[in-house]
Amino acid sequence: MKSRDLTYRAFAPASIGNVGVGFDVLGLALEGVGDTVELTLNSGTREILIESIFTENKIPADPKQNTATAALLAMQKDLNLSYGFRVRIHKGIPLGSGMGGSAASAVAAVVAAAGIFRRLKSRVQNPIPMEQLFTYALEGERIAAGSAHPDNVAPSLYGGLTLSSSQFSTSLAKSVFHISIPSGIVCVLVHPDVQVETKQARKILRPEISLKSYVEQSSLLAGFVLGCMTSNFGLISASLRDQIIEPQREHLIPAFQDVKNAAMAIPGCLGFSISGSGPSVFALAKSRTAGQKIAQEIQKRFKIAGVTSTAYISRLPAPGARGFKGEK
Repeated sequence: MKSRDLTYRAFAPASIGNVGVGFDVLGLALEGVGDTVELTLNSGTREILIESIFTENKIPADPKQNTATAALLAMQKDLNLSYGFRVRIHKGIPLGSGMGGSAASAVAAVVAAAGIFRRLKSRVQNPIPMEQLFTYALEGERIAAGSAHPDNVAPSLYGGLTLSSSQFSTSLAKSVFHISIPSGIVCVLVHPDVQVETKQARKILRPEISLKSYVEQSSLLAGFVLGCMTSNFGLISASLRDQIIEPQREHLIPAFQDVKNAAMAIPGCLGFSISGSGPSVFALAKSRTAGQKIAQEIQKRFKIAGVTSTAYISRLPAPGARGFKGEK
């Protein structure tokens, strides 16, 4: 096969950033919804060219401003690649949904590039370590959100429930850690048909919190992680409460308190909060049956508020990004 014919595509799942209690550090991969990026090797030039974008929304076609190609540019620079890529992006995640769409495109792009490297006889290390791919994908997230926060990139790349922080990399060889999820738990995510831009949702946050709030939220984060790792459903339910970010962002979501109260009233609901910066909301449930009832109730409340919505029910843990061979 000639190098110019090398094509590889990758799928990266949507994700829930923050997971309520873990602002910018916890992330959760979702099953069945995500972005796909297809790359073809551009062996005659170092140009990274976006050939097509399949989406109902308008996203940047400038390679420096698109999260998928921004991640590829970071990879190209770091590895000193002598070639570029032709890029086709298939967006399965709604724009401004709080479902980690910018991260998914970046992750899918670097995973697809790694797939091409595996098929090339090149000096690039094969396979490229996941931590390295993670670093490149973060540069795509920086373009979208204004900062390289890892809470969506990590679960989209690695899958499952992840704990990650840019602070880890200064002292540890690894910056992403998996947290086990009790058997049977499902995640319900409902996306109301409105948009919230991540950059704007971050701008409204207060830069400081009280010592009391810090202590309370720290204990909730610790309790949630411990509850997951020990399969303590009571502790998970008692801890999945965001007392800092959610109150500042709930006004961005129609009928938020009504939706939340209705979901939490369903038996088997372990907790409810905003997915990432919103407007999507999520709940954890003890079973798929409970999850289906929660999804129906959330959608019912959004409909009463005059908002259409889409519901997703995901098994946990959900897998991370995966690649597929292809030829043009």
